[in-house]
Amino acid sequence: MDVFDSSAQLLEAAEADGGSGVRQSKVDGIAPDAWMKDAEAPACVNCEAQFTFTNRRHHCRACGKIFCSACSSEKLLIGSSTAPQRACFACYAEHAEIVRREKGLIQDVCNEMNEPVVMLALVLKRESLVSSSRTPCILVLGRFRLFCVRRGSKKVFGSVGHYLDLESLAMPAPGRVVLRFGKLGKQQSGLQIETSAPISTEIIHRIREAHARLTLGFPDSHALELTVPPEHLRSVQASTEISPGGGFVDLYFGLCRFYNAKPSSEFIQYLVEVVQGGTKWLNFMEAPGVESDTDITFDFAPIFAALRHNIFFRGLSLSHVTRRSAITLLADAVKFNGTLTRLSLRHMGGIPHLSLLGEAMSANSASYIQELDLSHTTVNAKATAALAAAIACKEYGLRRLRLAHCGMNGKLLLVLIRDGFMRNHGVGLSVQELDLSHNTFDEHASLALQEWLAAMVEYSLLTHLRLARCGLNLTAVLRPLHSFVRLELLDISHNRLDHGASQLLCTVADLSSTLSSLLVAGCGLSAAHAASIMQSMVSNERVRGVELDFAGNGFKEASVEQLARTLVEHNKNLRSLTLSSNQLTEKAVLFICGAVQHLARPTLHTLRLDNASLDLSTAAGQRVATAIANTLHKVASIKVLSLCGGWTGRIIRPLLRHLESNSSLEELRVEQNKLGDMGAVAIANCLRRNSSLTALRIDGNKISLTGWTAIAAGMQRNRSVQHMGFSWKDLKEAAGRCSDASQKARLRAMLLDIHFAVRMNRVQHGGEGRERSGAAAAAVEADGAEQEAREWE
Repeated sequence: MDVFDSSAQLLEAAEADGGSGVRQSKVDGIAPDAWMKDAEAPACVNCEAQFTFTNRRHHCRACGKIFCSACSSEKLLIGSSTAPQRACFACYAEHAEIVRREKGLIQDVCNEMNEPVVMLALVLKRESLVSSSRTPCILVLGRFRLFCVRRGSKKVFGSVGHYLDLESLAMPAPGRVVLRFGKLGKQQSGLQIETSAPISTEIIHRIREAHARLTLGFPDSHALELTVPPEHLRSVQASTEISPGGGFVDLYFGLCRFYNAKPSSEFIQYLVEVVQGGTKWLNFMEAPGVESDTDITFDFAPIFAALRHNIFFRGLSLSHVTRRSAITLLADAVKFNGTLTRLSLRHMGGIPHLSLLGEAMSANSASYIQELDLSHTTVNAKATAALAAAIACKEYGLRRLRLAHCGMNGKLLLVLIRDGFMRNHGVGLSVQELDLSHNTFDEHASLALQEWLAAMVEYSLLTHLRLARCGLNLTAVLRPLHSFVRLELLDISHNRLDHGASQLLCTVADLSSTLSSLLVAGCGLSAAHAASIMQSMVSNERVRGVELDFAGNGFKEASVEQLARTLVEHNKNLRSLTLSSNQLTEKAVLFICGAVQHLARPTLHTLRLDNASLDLSTAAGQRVATAIANTLHKVASIKVLSLCGGWTGRIIRPLLRHLESNSSLEELRVEQNKLGDMGAVAIANCLRRNSSLTALRIDGNKISLTGWTAIAAGMQRNRSVQHMGFSWKDLKEAAGRCSDASQKARLRAMLLDIHFAVRMNRVQHGGEGRERSGAAAAAVEADGAEQEAREWE
């Protein structure tokens, strides 16, 4: 018997041994007068064959027991004899050692199979579980599999057994071991071997150790069925060599062997880096090889099979993955998994078999999925019914459900609400965030939503409700919301807010002590309704840090003036104001600036005035820039200013000159303004002199190589900017204008130099790993999927 910690030890042992047969230890044996009497053995002790005139008795000179000729055909050096003596196979296996030639052959076999060796043992292998025919061979116990090799050959004898597929382990008699396979659903098979009692005990122990290591965290239903006498069982301690991810990597390797799939070294490296980074979030799009038909594409089947009983990862993202098998494999994993709490399946389009996920959640009573994001993934009728059924029978709560842009119509939304949430009151009460934006409600679905909300009222944990662009009957939906005592964010953008709905919304805002974020962009609000909503929100002293989004309501100069007056007269708590995509004029901007400067409580932190479409003269642009600069100077609480789109160089260039001496603003966004190279020079000068800006976004300004050269020079002197979004649009346009490859190379190098300087500033200000606060934290949030992934983390 040989035990190895690694294949390298096997190779060293093979090189160290001499000879080419079997090296034997000297055995003392027992005296002939102590041998078993012939009368005591009517049959062979080992195979139980009856002795006859032709089938004669033979004594093993080592143990003295009586065997038939076939069972005592081995030879050992016994006592003082110089010639090998007859011995049974059990004594031979216990005292003989495998030497160089056979170890070398076995090492070749293991290298071909990519199987690290743990133990070798001389055994007799039965042809089948019911056969009496036995063949001498070497049992190889690997890290993931076991198999037999014929003596003196490189041929695997019989089938290869996988520890993960092992169903039962038995010792019907000392020295005999019986294994049955078929746990993973493949064809049932078995293996029966004979050896000495001590070796059989060691074999059983090693198999149990390997099985325990690979099935760490598996439920009791996957425990080995043991039929082994207690005296041959040794305790199996928890392995001290658990692979990364709580054994996930080892399990992945083992399943790759079971499915005959090639392990992906790139995926393994990704797993190790994820674990070392301290996160328990598995994002497939970050793993090289997730795309189909590439040189490093890896097989999904072993990974999702490993996730069935994963105990390490808490969240999983398949967002943007387009492989058709992904959902089917995920559903199979969810059917068994009791650890995953978050699933992100965004932007998967019309991927088939999505209904299987809902069916898997229904089938797994131990499923602990708390957060499910299917945004931008088509949810058809069958998938909706399956999801509703899963919600209806779910035992644990559901904190987040995001179904934005899922192509759901009124009938499907009615099924989700009526057959899902309304049938499981406990899950409904547990929902903290619900996003049904950009689906199409009809009257029946709107009334069902109202009925469900009315049934929960003050008992609900709902904090975020997003219903943008849903075609809702807002009068029905808003009515019960005044009783929601935890509601913090309400997004009803791009739904029609008539007079009755506006009054209800004002009532909700007046009575709430938690509602701090209200998004009513594109709701067709009149100036009077908008002013009433603003008054209700900003005058509520029970709420801190109010955020209002009035974008896209078509406000003209008079409407903005009315909002400005309301803000001055009633503000107690406004933190963020968005008036983007309205018909802003010079006077409208001056009204806004004047109102902000005259606030009794300077609470404003963020001001967004994007898509302004201001076409002003040079003098008017100077006046607007001066007004904005004076506002930033007088109201130091403003940390974020966004002027993206429609703000020409006549405004932005003088504003940047004013900002050279500003010491309060932390984040500036001036994207999509076509500032050109003159604007780039103004940006560069601001970077040289300003010391408060920590975040800057300037893409989409048609800046050429010359302009980027100026900005790069400015960044060399800047020590405060720690975040700057990469200018992909300008890079593409500027590269198209470059006359040769060398100019394109200079352009790319210039942008990389800029971002290297930004990164160095980030390191100098406390390192990339440290938490950020205020505008700097907001600046690192990208739009779309990147922002969502960060929120989930």
